[in-house]
Amino acid sequence: FVDVAYGTAGEYAVDAAVRAGVNPRRGKARGESRHALYRVQVFTPGTLATISGFVGRVSDGTPIGGYPVVALDVSTLAPVEGAVTLPDGSYTIRRLPPGDYLVAAPSRRGFEGELWNDVTDPASASAIHLAAGQAQSGIDFQLSMP
Repeated sequence: FVDVAYGTAGEYAVDAAVRAGVNPRRGKARGESRHALYRVQVFTPGTLATISGFVGRVSDGTPIGGYPVVALDVSTLAPVEGAVTLPDGSYTIRRLPPGDYLVAAPSRRGFEGELWNDVTDPASASAIHLAAGQAQSGIDFQLSMP
């Protein structure tokens, strides 16, 4: 863990050594330490946004609990933040900086994945623009099995 206090929002460099891995029998860290320079972004309270919705079966609309949903950077398609659905199929992706995102429910557990709004090709997906502190709801998925 890194405990650092920042006086203002912005981007900072943190020089740290990180020890990777855990010994399952003893709960102790194992593996090698990696010394690197990490980039940390600090946001003021109220500037981070959320995306929420529902994941269900296309056949009958029943909820799919325990299913991953991820917000992707529009330009790189890299995951920014994600969530897992609750038993009622609802999810909330938190801690998203203002910006544009694609939201995906990837292929898992026999279900075909898709991007919001009912497409599989990122070039055809609808981007979601989030302003500071915005809560965007209704980003729903109805998944089918092949």
